[in-house]
Amino acid sequence: MTFLVALWIAATWLTGSGGAFAQTAKPAASDSVLRAQLLKRKLIIGTIHAPPFVIRSADSTSWSGLSIDLWREIASDLGIAYEFRGATLTGLSDGLAEGELDAVVAAMTINPEREKRFDFTHPFFRSGIGITVSSKPRTDVWKLMSGIFSWQLALILLGVFAALFIIGVALYFLERSRSPERFAGGTGKGLLEGVWLSAIMFIGSSDGYPQSPVGRVIAILWTTSSTVLISALTATIAATLTSAQLTSQIQDLNDLRRVRVGTVAGSSSEAFLKSQQIAYTAFPKTILALQQIADEKLDAVVADAPIMRYLVLNDLPNGNLMVLPKILKYESYGFGLRAGSPLREELNRVLLEKLREPRWEEQFSFYSGGN
Repeated sequence: MTFLVALWIAATWLTGSGGAFAQTAKPAASDSVLRAQLLKRKLIIGTIHAPPFVIRSADSTSWSGLSIDLWREIASDLGIAYEFRGATLTGLSDGLAEGELDAVVAAMTINPEREKRFDFTHPFFRSGIGITVSSKPRTDVWKLMSGIFSWQLALILLGVFAALFIIGVALYFLERSRSPERFAGGTGKGLLEGVWLSAIMFIGSSDGYPQSPVGRVIAILWTTSSTVLISALTATIAATLTSAQLTSQIQDLNDLRRVRVGTVAGSSSEAFLKSQQIAYTAFPKTILALQQIADEKLDAVVADAPIMRYLVLNDLPNGNLMVLPKILKYESYGFGLRAGSPLREELNRVLLEKLREPRWEEQFSFYSGGN
């Protein structure tokens, strides 16, 4: 009996405590609840002019572009109300990290530094950091000098001078008895006269010809060989001059260390240049940096290749600019999301569905000028 009473008291106490705990503890809100709360208002979507992905109208009242169109379709499918808000590249990252923005729709590259501050959807485009330079012919002095004064050319010239000397010595011993007046004055002076005779035969000039049969054979062979050698040397130097004139002096990453470089402030391109310890000047917009090349104030701009390609083709067609085919670093674009956004899974699902549609490539071709 005592045992039953004790058991009843313990059960009553546990039931009461459990009720108290049940009344005190509150379950965490599920993603569905958070989503419902989020969709009761318009989402604030940060963006920035970055053609062909985001294009702001001339009056700054509307937005279009590859990223904008893709977002509009996804938002329509999910019933998301939103409004766009323009910002700087740094402002977009800070806005997401501080909760002032719900998402970023632009040409934002996915990287570890940004992932520490906020989330991303799946990537919707893969590109990379490229280099834009002037397309005007410029003489690369270093390439010119290194081409003309190369080891190959030095060896050829050394061989020519050696042949001049050897043939000159041979002519001296062959001709001194037949032309004593020419080779008079001792051995030293005679040898110099022989080398001189060899040299003028090499360049095709006439200052007397050998009299001995062997000397004449040497003269014919040497004169014929000199014609071929001079033609080859002329062609080599001409090719070097043409190459130095037509080839851009900037071809890869190492060339950037000796020229004036520009990039976009707060971009992944700026972070890349910092990591490579390359000096640069930062600009708020890509087009402003590109204009500096057209004005000959910069030699190269390092930024997102597709954005530069679009601007060169559409906004600066007369700027004499070209985007090099080389990609310095491959990157992917994604939509930025506030950390822990309950919309992430749904956005990813619809995004992947959209990317399967053939018209995605058609839209990109349209916005990139068919390139």
